[in-house]
Amino acid sequence: MHDIWTRHTLLHQKSEVGRPFVHIHTRLHTVKHYGSLTGCKVVHETAKRTYAISKETVYQGDVLTVNKYQMRMPNGKEIERDIVEHPESVLVLPVGQKGTVLLVEEYDLGAENWQLTIPGGKVTDPTLDGIRKQAEIELREEIGYRPGRLEKFLDFYSHPGYIGHKVHLLVAHDLEWDPLEMEDGEEIRVCTFTLDEALAATREDYRCDPEVALALWLYAGMKLKLS
Repeated sequence: MHDIWTRHTLLHQKSEVGRPFVHIHTRLHTVKHYGSLTGCKVVHETAKRTYAISKETVYQGDVLTVNKYQMRMPNGKEIERDIVEHPESVLVLPVGQKGTVLLVEEYDLGAENWQLTIPGGKVTDPTLDGIRKQAEIELREEIGYRPGRLEKFLDFYSHPGYIGHKVHLLVAHDLEWDPLEMEDGEEIRVCTFTLDEALAATREDYRCDPEVALALWLYAGMKLKLS
């Protein structure tokens, strides 16, 4: 029922704004495209944060900040939104010999489960050079390899409905063993998969971090396009 409601809602939204979109069926693992990007007019809407009339910090931690926004919408209605502010992050998909991928398995406290993810961490220098240096450090600390080549893949916002978190995704090639000491408190396992095995793992309930699933499917799509 939820999927049917989502589909009809998306169709209605497409008719309203005249944009193409992708419908992902999470139970059947199918993807359907509606409309075409060809000739599509891009409409830039006013950012919702411009509606904010006040902001209050309700929590400040070592990494996360929670801000409460009081917003006045165009119709005059006032609403509140809580946004978790997270520093920029870098994620790196390590590609090994014969097209294998190296994933990190670690215990996710929020999920209370061991999940597959990829090396990553907080970015302190958001320049391209700073992001690349941080990516190299994370790789050497978490899987022990230095990248011979780093390829910028995609920048995206993680869970933007309630988290302000910019993520930089890179792909690492030509790996060479050159480990750094791991940070205190980290307990991880490094796993090597074929790309098909890694993609199969993304279909298992609670097996993969959603960001690693995104990285793997985008990488697989790129390889398919280039083949």
